[in-house]
Amino acid sequence: MVGNVDIELKPRDRVYIYAARDPIHYSGSPYYFMQNLREVVGDRDGSFIRPIPLKRITEIPFSYLRWGMKAGTFEKSAFFFSKDYHEASVRGASIGISSGTSIISFTSLMAPSLWRAIEAADDCRLYVYRDATYLQLLEKFKYARTLTDKAREELIENETRLYTRARRVFVYDQVIRGTLIERYGVDEKKIFVTGRGLNMSRADFELACAMRDRRPVQPAGPMVLTIIGRDAARKGVPQIIEAMDALSGAEQARIRLRVVGPDPGAIPKRSYVDALGFVSNKRRLLEIIASSDVGVLMSSAEGGVPGSLREFTSLGVPCWVAWLPQYEGGLDQQVIFKEGFPLVPPHMTKTLRTILSHAKTDLVAKGRAGFGYVGWLDQAATVHRWMQLDR
Repeated sequence: MVGNVDIELKPRDRVYIYAARDPIHYSGSPYYFMQNLREVVGDRDGSFIRPIPLKRITEIPFSYLRWGMKAGTFEKSAFFFSKDYHEASVRGASIGISSGTSIISFTSLMAPSLWRAIEAADDCRLYVYRDATYLQLLEKFKYARTLTDKAREELIENETRLYTRARRVFVYDQVIRGTLIERYGVDEKKIFVTGRGLNMSRADFELACAMRDRRPVQPAGPMVLTIIGRDAARKGVPQIIEAMDALSGAEQARIRLRVVGPDPGAIPKRSYVDALGFVSNKRRLLEIIASSDVGVLMSSAEGGVPGSLREFTSLGVPCWVAWLPQYEGGLDQQVIFKEGFPLVPPHMTKTLRTILSHAKTDLVAKGRAGFGYVGWLDQAATVHRWMQLDR
């Protein structure tokens, strides 16, 4: 044993996906990628493509409390930047690292004991698949306020070490690729833009489509706008509400804004706002998405096309979006209401009035040219081909 990780001889073809235990972490991307990779290689029972777990905070409460006291914050999403969290997640997990084992990490940080096992094993193949770097995230993420200069440097050093050690780095878009080359010094020859898939299984997609087809369109009812994301500030929720405050009372009565993810206590109270908190039940989340008239995303720190936008547009839900260069070619612009950066609430109020000028039936028709089902199959097949070249 090295730390908590067994490095005795195991089957050569074993592949581990870091953070892929369930569709809770990292918007479910590692989980759905793993399911599609199993499909690509024919691993029907998951006998050799397995997840390395990230645990829910409720499963490791004492680690969470210790970390919160040390870090000076109990912000749950900030816990992902903690080595303590990653170490607590792998503690007791059955992870066999041996010669020829492959690990695909969707995080920029790993448990120290896992690192030691990777270094101790002969020819352990490490790959990274990222939607954004820490340098990108910490420029916008409120957790950065709690970091000392030393802690920030250590975080970036650990992330850089991961990229350096990786045989190949797969990213969502050219923006991340450029950041890795220019700010991390990663060899451009080992970085590949492979995009992101839909964080939804085909069965979930078909269920959500059925929910959307069954829902009655009530022309006289309020227009339902939904925004999904844990960090309200980074997702632009304060500016959205400020823009809605500028609407007339009659206009406000025609809108319901559902905010999914942040603590309800962190959301300003308004008659037109429903703060639903974190929704862990996948079926409930599908119901929320499928019953939306307009999806919303105002984040300025996204890699590629965010998962929530893929979920909305694939189901034919038009979206109100702060437009980023990496969305070009990745979204059908006919189903998008655009904002620019930085967000300007008066401009957003004007866009809201444009949205309200549409009948609900018009919005349904506008969204029908959505993507349809696009899983992670293409991305998984691409990663698998590169891994085969490394054998």
